[in-house]
Amino acid sequence: MGLGVEVGDKVAASTRPIITSPTSWGHRDRGDEEATPAAVRLDGGASANGVEERKRWRWGPGSGRGNRDDGRVAGREDAERLNPELHHYNPFFSPSDDHVEYHRFHGASARGTRWCPTCSRCRARSFSQEMTVLSVFASSILSKVTTFAVEYALDDIKFAWNVKSELEKLKNSLGAICAVLKDAEKKQSTHTLLKNWLENLKDVVYDIDDVLDDVGTQVLQQKVRKGEICTYFAQLTIFPFELGRKIRKVRERLNEIAALKRDFELKEEPIDTPSDQFSQRETHSLIGEQNIFGRDKAKNDIVKMISEAAESNSNTLSVLPLVGMGGVGKTALAKLVFNDKSTKENFDKMLWASVSNAFNLKQIVNIIIQSDSGESNNQLTLEAITKKLHELLRDKRYLLVLDDISNDNVNWEELINLLPSGRSGSMILITTRLSKIASELKTLEPYEVPKLPHEECMRIFVGYAFRGEKAKDRELLKVGESIVQKCDGLPLAARTLGSLLFRKDISMWQEVKENNLLSTKKGKDDILSVLKLSYDALPSDLRACFASLSTFPKDYEIFRELLIMYWMAMGLLNTASGSKEAIRMGERYFSELAGRSLFQDYVFSHDGTISRCKMHSFVHDLAISVSLNEHATISCENFSPTDRVKNLVWDHKDFSTELRFPQQLRRARKARAFASRHNYGTVSKSFLEDLLATFTLLRVLVFSEVEFEELPSSIGNLKHLRYLDLQWNTKIKFLPNSLCKLVNLQTLQLAWCKELEELPRDVKRLVSLRYLILTSKQQYLPKDALGGWTSMVFLQISACPMLTSLTEGFGNLSALRELFVFNCPKLPSLPSSMNRLVTLQKLVIHNCDELDLMESEEAMGGLKSLESIELAGLPKFKTFPDSFASASSSLQYLKVSECPQFEELPDFIKRFSSLKKIEIPKSRPPIITWA
Repeated sequence: MGLGVEVGDKVAASTRPIITSPTSWGHRDRGDEEATPAAVRLDGGASANGVEERKRWRWGPGSGRGNRDDGRVAGREDAERLNPELHHYNPFFSPSDDHVEYHRFHGASARGTRWCPTCSRCRARSFSQEMTVLSVFASSILSKVTTFAVEYALDDIKFAWNVKSELEKLKNSLGAICAVLKDAEKKQSTHTLLKNWLENLKDVVYDIDDVLDDVGTQVLQQKVRKGEICTYFAQLTIFPFELGRKIRKVRERLNEIAALKRDFELKEEPIDTPSDQFSQRETHSLIGEQNIFGRDKAKNDIVKMISEAAESNSNTLSVLPLVGMGGVGKTALAKLVFNDKSTKENFDKMLWASVSNAFNLKQIVNIIIQSDSGESNNQLTLEAITKKLHELLRDKRYLLVLDDISNDNVNWEELINLLPSGRSGSMILITTRLSKIASELKTLEPYEVPKLPHEECMRIFVGYAFRGEKAKDRELLKVGESIVQKCDGLPLAARTLGSLLFRKDISMWQEVKENNLLSTKKGKDDILSVLKLSYDALPSDLRACFASLSTFPKDYEIFRELLIMYWMAMGLLNTASGSKEAIRMGERYFSELAGRSLFQDYVFSHDGTISRCKMHSFVHDLAISVSLNEHATISCENFSPTDRVKNLVWDHKDFSTELRFPQQLRRARKARAFASRHNYGTVSKSFLEDLLATFTLLRVLVFSEVEFEELPSSIGNLKHLRYLDLQWNTKIKFLPNSLCKLVNLQTLQLAWCKELEELPRDVKRLVSLRYLILTSKQQYLPKDALGGWTSMVFLQISACPMLTSLTEGFGNLSALRELFVFNCPKLPSLPSSMNRLVTLQKLVIHNCDELDLMESEEAMGGLKSLESIELAGLPKFKTFPDSFASASSSLQYLKVSECPQFEELPDFIKRFSSLKKIEIPKSRPPIITWA
């Protein structure tokens, strides 16, 4: 057996969402761009006539606009003459007249908007995504209709014949529509009426899904009330006539719209299934992102400048800016410098803070402290948090990297003045594409990061396009030379195009070479054009998953498992074959997007799986641009989403109890996701009540990092809700029992809710719960709840200071795949019933002072599927019990660290036939002696 042993590695996983310092494996060929709106930003502060003017210029047929012969709206020249700043960013189209008029009426406050909501060309920019989401979504709903009668046992419902009849008619109608969607996708970019038809069709398909979900929820609620945990509903009594009427109503609407398809002469074509989409391309491993080419000289120059400044013993805090255009690799270069051995030798403390999403001084100081401790201090005042920073850096020579300064609305000079000077020789290294900020903050001459030479860009391109293949096709290399010329020295472009062309035939290479987008755009537009090619090459369902990333903030750490659950909640994973297959599909989708370089900054677990990652800023911009019609960023100042918006991102940075819910948001009452991330402060109960009363169709609700003491009982009315994230709420003490009415809820995020006393009484009724992260003051997990959580696949119990028992009902979690137990200092043992977790694949336990695995030896027996185990910070752990031998044929990865009494691995470990890697503490010599 070949076995790799690594000694002394640090624990890879963390219990807290931290801003990780860059390591030797970390690399982003990222660009550093100016702050941009996280999505479409709409201004409600127009003149008194603004409402009427917006109505007048609303996009779509019947707007009454006067057209010129060339199809453009009259008056554009006048608008441009009045306001020359109206020409602004759109990487695929020149500003349209709608766009100009929108800014004419909204003035300077809207000029920072990248894409206006009324511009027909800006809207057309997202046509591919709009249709793709519909084709995937419609096919998914068709599958649901097809299996609905069997899944909900309609044969056992008296008088259900009319329901089955209506379902059959609906299936036929929807099937006929799905047959022509692929052809419609190709034609809609040049056909306005067809695009309108598709938008109306999508509205009906969403309504069909809502009707089916209503019925499915009723079925599930009856099952729960009767205490039946099986999937067979023999005793159900649903009023079939009302059900049949609802289905008939949406079917008739569908038929009305479907009747118009003959006007477009659409051809029938099959929509690709996921298996078709991936058949041409194997899942491949990721390229090691430490391969940064062509930066040795730049790194050495900067390291020398830092060393000289550090050795000068100057009491002045030095500031060295790295300046360059987006995509040139400023962050990658900063990481090389940060991790250089001689750099580390010069400083007592090294901090890395990514500030691209920062909006005020308090948040930035918090990010800096969090980069060291991992703990958030949002609740503190600016004065208090600044004192904490001074304590952290007192009498230390420090290096602080402020990566991606892109918001020129922040007073960066004031920030520098807030920072302690530290010991002589301390330094700040900043990366930015804003030369103005660099000039204002510098004490050392800014370093202009140059573009890469063609040869180095070619090395990056070849590395991603051939993925280590020794034999490289000369014809492809010749075409690749021409493609790399268009990358214009930008490593991000080379990396993206290389990933796009991996294992593609010569025709695809030629198509990219001849694509005019690469040569007609410049600067940031050019980068987005390159990324758009990678997006266009995605299979249809992957496009939908990628577009959904627009709801995450820039520079946000995305946890892989949570992202998969988010996709599942939004209906982007076909669940017809069950949740287990849906999760596997999500894992496959994540790997595909990662393999195409659409993620970066990976953090790996010790078993080699990706724990979390980020998106490049440009990739985030792309996600927003392809989801414009269904995505809006809103706040009390920007509250004009359309009634077709499905994803709302709240962007009011500081909540207060005086903040009132904007009633204008009722227009978007059919939204399926509401997300508030990276916002702070206290949310009033009235705000929450109005929000819950407005958005009754939500599948996803995220209120992380903000605080409120009470979640309104009306949360129980969100019967479609599948994903609820309340993490980092340090005030909430109780959850209403009405939460337990959410029988569709799949994901519940309660991490770092430190004041939470306990889970609700009837939490066992959450029969669909698959993913739970829990922080609370409970002494034990509720035994009854464990009996109802038979669908749970991921459980993390973290920062539970009073927890003394996981309870003996733990073995009822029959579907559990991953178990994490972090920072539970009073937990003495694992429950013996844990040996019934035959599906458990990963076990991670950190920082449990009283935990002794020998206390209940049988707990680790029966873990026949366990593939990875990681133990850290367990003072009482000495060795594994004999019962652990049950994992002899499955275990692949084993790690033990920071366990001072750990003696040795038991002899039976030699019989573990699947082991690939063992990591043990540096203080203990490796004891593995066999080959």
